[in-house]
Amino acid sequence: MLTAANLPKARELPVPVGDGKVSVYDKNARSLDGVTICLQGPISSLGPTATEMRSYRSRTLKGKPPFPSPVLDRQPDSYAVALQFADPTAAMTAKSTVETWVVGCAAGDKVPAGVKVVDGGFDWTPVGNHTGEPPVAEVAEAAEVAYRQVGLKAGTTVYESVGLTVVGDRMMITVHLFATDESPFTTNIDDDEAGFAHPQIGLVQAAAKALRR
Repeated sequence: MLTAANLPKARELPVPVGDGKVSVYDKNARSLDGVTICLQGPISSLGPTATEMRSYRSRTLKGKPPFPSPVLDRQPDSYAVALQFADPTAAMTAKSTVETWVVGCAAGDKVPAGVKVVDGGFDWTPVGNHTGEPPVAEVAEAAEVAYRQVGLKAGTTVYESVGLTVVGDRMMITVHLFATDESPFTTNIDDDEAGFAHPQIGLVQAAAKALRR
């Protein structure tokens, strides 16, 4: 049965840009059914038999958020929701449902009030372990939605990525948030000049390991 042990530990997540640390942090955390703005139904509608959730906060060596934001500073910047299903088929069906939700979200459909999607570009990126070993999971992928929100200064964009990882009859939804004028991250970690490796890559890799425990 799924337990809290199947959630990534803080030390298993990627360190923030500029070094520092990640810690478990639940103050001002999003609710289960609000873990990403892209949910178009409650988590229970996916049909899980068990659910576990954990939230995390990144801080630099100076104890500051990597990307200071008046809206996000007092919240966690990463989330992990682990779901158990009756069988692997049910887990894959749930993954397909969340994919549809995120695609619609990126198109600006059914997003919360006060949210305006500003980047119509969208792509699911397969995530591997890049070590020559077998894939990190049967299915591991990530996508990002960029939007502006009431209360943020003009020009500041929230980048919200969603990772989906399926291992057998389990799935994990991972979410990462930051706000800045322009994202420094890339999911193409094979290109040395493309930018920093996106934190969602590390989240998905940690999710795959945790789901196997």
